[in-house]
Amino acid sequence: IINDSEEMKKIYYEIFGIDSKVIAYGSNEKIIYSNEYLNVLNIKPRDYYLVVGRLIPDNNADIIIKGFLNSNSQKKLVVVGDVPYKDSYSIKIKNTNDQRVIFTGYIKDQDKLSELYRNSYVYVHGHEFGGTNPTMIKALSSGCAILALDTRFNNEMLNEGEFGIFFKKNFQSISAMIKYCENNSKKIKSLRENSINGITDKYNWNYITDQYIDVFKNLIFRN
Repeated sequence: IINDSEEMKKIYYEIFGIDSKVIAYGSNEKIIYSNEYLNVLNIKPRDYYLVVGRLIPDNNADIIIKGFLNSNSQKKLVVVGDVPYKDSYSIKIKNTNDQRVIFTGYIKDQDKLSELYRNSYVYVHGHEFGGTNPTMIKALSSGCAILALDTRFNNEMLNEGEFGIFFKKNFQSISAMIKYCENNSKKIKSLRENSINGITDKYNWNYITDQYIDVFKNLIFRN
C-alpha cells in the first residue's frame, strides 16, 4: 500500500496490521502574478478568504460558510468547487444568499486558480479525511496563510502549527478564527511568508519518482 501521510500509515497499521510506504504528492506550482481573474470576480487582493474543494460533507464547506458569515467579516469568501451531481447538501450550500460569498464552480484553468491562491488573505482548508490533500500543497507552494481544520493529517502537513493555524469542527470556532485572522494581520503576513518552507524535499517530483521506482523494483525482486 502506498499513501501520502505518516498518519495514514499509522491508521493502516492500526486497522489492518499492514505496513505501508509513504510517498507524497508533488508540487510544481507556477505562481501567476496577475489580477485579471480577480477583476472578473470583482474582488481585490488580500480582501477574501479562499476555499477549494468538492462540495461534500467531508470538506465542511457548510461549517466554513456559516462561521464566516457569523464572524461579520467585511471581506469576501470565494468557494471554488462543486460536485458533478445534484444532492441536497451541495444545493443548500450554493443557495447561500449573501453577497460576501462567491461560488465559482469548478476552475479547470490552473492559472486562474493560482491567481486566487496567491492573492487570498487566508486559505481555509476544511478537508477532514484522506491524508495530505493536493489543495493544501498548492496553498503552501502559492505562499498562502492557511487556516485548517484541526485533524491529525492537517497537523502533520502544517508541522503542528509551524505553517498554519487551526479551527475546530464547528462554526463558532471558524468565526473566532476569522476574527483572529483579521485582528492579527502581522501573524497572517508571517504565515504567508513562511508557508513555502512547508514544501520540503518530499514534495519534489524527482524524489517522488525515485521512490516509486524503488517500490516497483522491490515488488519485482520479491516475486
